Amino acid sequence: MESYELKDTDDNILDTLLHDSISRNQSLYRFLDMLNTIDGSVSLAVNGRWGTGKTFFVKQAKLLLEAENPFFENRPYYNEVRNNSSWKKHKAEIGQEFAPVLPVYYDAWLNDNATDPILSIVYEIINQLDLKDEIKGKPEFKEIIKGVAIPFVEKKTGVNIEKFLDSLESKDYLEEISTQQHVHERVEEFITNVIKERGNRLVIFIDELDRCRPDYAVNLLERIKHYFSNENVTYVFSVNIDELQHTIKRFYGDGFSSTEYLDRFFDLTIDIPMIDVDKYFNSICFASNDLASSVCKIVVSKLDFSMRQAERFAKIIKIAIYNNRFYKNNPVWSEDRAKFFMMANVAPLIIGLRMADIKKYRKFIDGKEASFMLEVYEGDNKDLVDHFMLKKNEVFKTGNNAANEVDFNQRLTEIYEAIFDYDKSNSYQKEIGLMTFDKNSKAWLLNVINLFSLQIEF
Repeated sequence: MESYELKDTDDNILDTLLHDSISRNQSLYRFLDMLNTIDGSVSLAVNGRWGTGKTFFVKQAKLLLEAENPFFENRPYYNEVRNNSSWKKHKAEIGQEFAPVLPVYYDAWLNDNATDPILSIVYEIINQLDLKDEIKGKPEFKEIIKGVAIPFVEKKTGVNIEKFLDSLESKDYLEEISTQQHVHERVEEFITNVIKERGNRLVIFIDELDRCRPDYAVNLLERIKHYFSNENVTYVFSVNIDELQHTIKRFYGDGFSSTEYLDRFFDLTIDIPMIDVDKYFNSICFASNDLASSVCKIVVSKLDFSMRQAERFAKIIKIAIYNNRFYKNNPVWSEDRAKFFMMANVAPLIIGLRMADIKKYRKFIDGKEASFMLEVYEGDNKDLVDHFMLKKNEVFKTGNNAANEVDFNQRLTEIYEAIFDYDKSNSYQKEIGLMTFDKNSKAWLLNVINLFSLQIEF
């Protein structure tokens, strides 16, 4: 079974950036324009629901920032990203040089088993910037790291800086004791030494904070504010603000003002731009001019699906509809036309509703929610559904009041009721336009969306 999940692998991050396959590059470029103008210590929040592609957004931002700093020129993707035509065009249009920065990506959720986040952030900086060997060769740099590390490591373990640096490969190094008075100064020295001759500032992307344990999320925010606040560091938090507020309240209590609390840490909050659904669906092999694909795009838009929801939706549609022989073949008989119509024009609505709103889904298949079908096929979308709806001598209403004119919404409602709100007798059969529905139509359709249909070719 083919997967349509766009996982945040290095290859996918790079490929979607180079080909702009989710049509978000222009928003990404404008975001970097803003980052490029920032002076001083600033924290930004990139806000979005779960599954909206926040991780993609910040990892692509990291790639582009690396491509603007010669320090990263030995990275395998450096030239490919730097010379990407749309990125070069954007830079030419704004007429602005990008200052070399050192971007670091930190997955807070991956590290939330740590006792204290300070060392895990230090680890990511050292590891992602390939500084371990250099630090080992510079006693003065090692002393700075030692000043940062020792307050957060058990005295009884006898950890020294060599062991700490060696432990970077295993990450087995985060055990807390009481902090010392001069940690902030040592962190300042660490940042200064990291930036020296490599760039003019650090940009630390902190992802998945809203998924962390409440105590760790609060601890990370507080530690950064107390120890990592620096004029040469910019923080970008990719978060679901609503979920993070719930996380904060779980730690401090329901009466606590999580909104005011987060305002202490985020100087600016921006909402992540939506992906281009048409372009995304086409990129995962949905034909741009295909009927079911066009219907699916409307459903995704109407139900305001996130990127991850769209991926799941696409996976089910591919199996249930595109692998079904009734969709592959040209229907000749009226019963087959009804099945084709149900697959192309009704199944995507049911699958979408089941993912988005289970109560509305229940009402729809119980024959009590025709309004959603009318909403999907309103306006110009009528062209997607008018096949087989009319007999050869019928036309949709044009205002001439001719005897053969049919009201579009009335006919569509009639089809909906023929499938979901029908006479339960064994002899039930309903001819509408060029289609014939019967008492088994609903069961047949539900078998299709539940992947039980014998016509599906796995």
